[in-house]
Amino acid sequence: MNKLQQYVLRTLESWRTQQGSSTSSQSKEITQISMVNYQSLRYVKEKLQVKYPEYDALFVPGDDTPINLVPFTKAENFNHIMLVKVVSADKVRDIDLIDDDNWVNALALSKYFKSQLFNDEYGEEVANKTMVFTTGYAKVQCPVISAGKHMLIDADIKHYFVKNLHEGESFDLLSKVTRRHRLNGI
Repeated sequence: MNKLQQYVLRTLESWRTQQGSSTSSQSKEITQISMVNYQSLRYVKEKLQVKYPEYDALFVPGDDTPINLVPFTKAENFNHIMLVKVVSADKVRDIDLIDDDNWVNALALSKYFKSQLFNDEYGEEVANKTMVFTTGYAKVQCPVISAGKHMLIDADIKHYFVKNLHEGESFDLLSKVTRRHRLNGI
C-alpha cells in the first residue's frame, strides 16, 4: 500500500471518528459488499482508470461521509485527491439530486484532508509538492436489462483548492483536474 493511500485511509478514519461514526475495517467490508450502488461505484472507478491509469480509488462505504469514492494519484508535478459522490438509479429521472448540505459537508471534508497534511507523516513527504483537493459528482444509470451495462449520465467538479500552487500553474492544473472529474468526455 503506498503512502498516499495510507494517508487517505487515515484521514477518512479520523474524519469518521471526529464525526462520531467510527467503524471497524471488518464492518466496512461488509457494508461495502451490501452497498446498493456498489456496482455504480466500481463502474466509475474503472472508467476513471481506463482514461487515467495513474489513478487508484477507494470506496467509502456507509452514509457517514458526504462522498463515496476517493480517487487519488501521485502525478508528475502534483498529487490529486478527489472526493466524489456517485449517485445512481435505473432510470435517469430517478437519479437523486445532491443537496447543498452534502456539498457543504464535502467541502468541509476536503478542507479536513488539507488540514490533516500538517498532522500526518505524509505531509512531510509532500511539504513542497503541489496537492490538489477537489470534490465532484458522477451520476450513473444502472444497467437496463436489455443493455446490460451502466451508463455515465453526468460528472463534474464542484470545489477545487490547492496547497503549494506554484505561479503560473493555476489554469493548467484546474483544466487537468476538471477533465478528470468529467471523465474526459461527458
